[in-house]
Amino acid sequence: MPFVLRTILIHKIGDDYAGLSSLFTSILRVLNMAELGFAAAAAFSFYKPVANDDSDKVCALLSFYRTVYRIVGAFVLVAGLSLFPFLDNLINGSYPDDINLRALYIIYLLESASSYFLFSYKNLILNVYQRIDVISIISTLLHLVVYGLQVVVLVLLKDYYLFVVLDLVYTVSNNLFVAAYVSRHFPQYRCRGMIDKDERKENVKNIYGMFLFKVCSATRSSLNTVFISAFIGLKAATIYGNYYLIFAGVASLQAIICESMKGGIGNKIALKSPEQNHQDMQVLMFLYAWLSGVLTSCLLCLYQPFVELWVGSSLMLNDSEMVLLVVYYYTLSMGTIRFLYHQSAGLFWPKRYWTLAETLTIAILDYFLVGFWGIKGVLIANIFATLTIDFCYSTTIVYDYYFKNKKISMYFQKHVIYFLVTGIGCIVSYFLCMIIPLSGVLGLVTKAIVCIVACNVVYFPIYKKLPEYCEAIRIVFRILKLDEEKVAYRLNSFKD
Repeated sequence: MPFVLRTILIHKIGDDYAGLSSLFTSILRVLNMAELGFAAAAAFSFYKPVANDDSDKVCALLSFYRTVYRIVGAFVLVAGLSLFPFLDNLINGSYPDDINLRALYIIYLLESASSYFLFSYKNLILNVYQRIDVISIISTLLHLVVYGLQVVVLVLLKDYYLFVVLDLVYTVSNNLFVAAYVSRHFPQYRCRGMIDKDERKENVKNIYGMFLFKVCSATRSSLNTVFISAFIGLKAATIYGNYYLIFAGVASLQAIICESMKGGIGNKIALKSPEQNHQDMQVLMFLYAWLSGVLTSCLLCLYQPFVELWVGSSLMLNDSEMVLLVVYYYTLSMGTIRFLYHQSAGLFWPKRYWTLAETLTIAILDYFLVGFWGIKGVLIANIFATLTIDFCYSTTIVYDYYFKNKKISMYFQKHVIYFLVTGIGCIVSYFLCMIIPLSGVLGLVTKAIVCIVACNVVYFPIYKKLPEYCEAIRIVFRILKLDEEKVAYRLNSFKD
């Protein structure tokens, strides 16, 4: 639906409005800790008391985090308002005459800050109990209603202000419905009591460390859009936003998998040894690398024909920029599984300074490179910072503080293999798709099928030789709910 809405927005009102949407969303994403994954650090402190059925401790933690959320909400409002004098400087060139930048920005700011004052802390209970499905169902139903109303507003009224106000309506409604569900199904948990001083200090440290990391994650896309808008213009921001919408949509498929594993990994961190968890991480990393390779190949082969079919050739990146965006996608995915263990082990504080270093590196490189190479320079800056600081250094933290007796070189060797295999699969798929003469929807579907089949044909004979392969297949069979005899039989067949 966001894709459909953006399509209608571009064709019914204009691409400058889509650029404004990308710009303000990007600015406030940096401030919005809920979207930054702020709750992840808070959820870490709940795993043990929930596992031990310590209701008093959970209630005391809820009371603590309610206060924290309100402080964060106040910070978002103040920090957002501090940008008021600089709004005109964030756009190179003109913007629609009927738009009051400051009034529009206030609506976006209220949408970002409102959830902190409306029971967001209750989402923590559903996260820890692995009931993300409840949050998803409520969110999906409300989104369907709001998206439907936004389509009507764009098509019939062409009122951009009302279109944005409906996002605020969604945020408020979503928080109220989730809070009502938690109060009804988990009545034993309400805000009362206090945690001791030492634990409060430790929780603040973890929140601060996680906050810094997530700010960095948000800046990867947000600063890109801000610099592109400020140095190139709203149309360039629209083009980048179109591609990033697809980028984020594909990444969300992987995010579903990661979110579903987060609670289970946190539970295993609390109950199992680092050696057992390291073995699990190797297998999950293998499966994730296979999936990331397939999705990377699909992006490389389908990005340009899809965007041309969607918005036309006038709103397309050139091929070199598109390839860099695909490389950026893969580099982000490389550390995802490791980060789940980083997060579940509560290793937020040790990374704080390097997180700031990554953010500053991206900002400085964006500033200098966007002037030389435009969008290409922005992507190069992000790839460099992601590989050198986020991927390499963050891995050393997990191995230094949690997987203490394991060789980190093995981790990097595995990723070199995954990177090379993915590169081969992408090249084969790309050249096969290039020789397909079909265009339009039929051509897109045909290329998608060829891409998926071709890269898996490349991956399979190489990956089946790796030691993680058999256990990975066992996990897949369990997901498919096959019994143990069938699992053993299938494994022997695959080995043969």
